[in-house]
Amino acid sequence: MGSKPGGLVRALLPMLRSSGGTWVGWTGTPDDPTEPLHRRRR
Repeated sequence: MGSKPGGLVRALLPMLRSSGGTWVGWTGTPDDPTEPLHRRRR
């Protein structure tokens, strides 16, 4: 994906990183290809 994060993602990113959270986004296209979600180990 070549898109850049928007304001909401930028605002939440530090909290997500510190808590080990995951941001899940959607393109709005019903049949967009999906990729597996990988968990990062702390």
